[in-house]
Amino acid sequence: MSTVPPSSVGTPRPRLPWPRSPQLHHLCETLLSEPADDRSADAWARELGWSGRTLLRRFESEVGLSLRAWRHRLRVFLAVARAGTLSGAAAQLNLGLATVSRRIERLEGDIGRPLFLRQQTGCRLTGDGAALRERADLENQRKRLARDVEQARRFANERLLGELLPVFDSLDAGLAAAAG
Repeated sequence: MSTVPPSSVGTPRPRLPWPRSPQLHHLCETLLSEPADDRSADAWARELGWSGRTLLRRFESEVGLSLRAWRHRLRVFLAVARAGTLSGAAAQLNLGLATVSRRIERLEGDIGRPLFLRQQTGCRLTGDGAALRERADLENQRKRLARDVEQARRFANERLLGELLPVFDSLDAGLAAAAG
């Protein structure tokens, strides 16, 4: 089982269980950057060229958690990090407070470190929690940038094509006149 690399040198950072294979690595990177992505395991499997059963079996073998459990823990962590309270995250996710609390405790158990300081007024990220959230935010920014670059590339290609078509038309006309 591989793990998310530390975000900085020095003190080791929390390591969310992470797959070794490039296909599952891509799946986890996408879910980390877009936790609301609700594609089913079968949809992911088709994208990866596998059966749904193969995807689930390989994920659990490499990560030590089911895809569903990994995805839920990640979503709950990010919801608590954004809401600042367990109750706020529970309302946002339409889950019970006890469920949110259990999932955070399990994730902290997987990682082996606390991710939140629980206080009367809510939850504050620890250094490890902040590093994990930063990783998710960086992945989200990377995905957005890649989408923006692709849109710009498509726009540039369409614009260039629009400018070149009249040139090609005049070349065709010139060739037809020279041949005629």
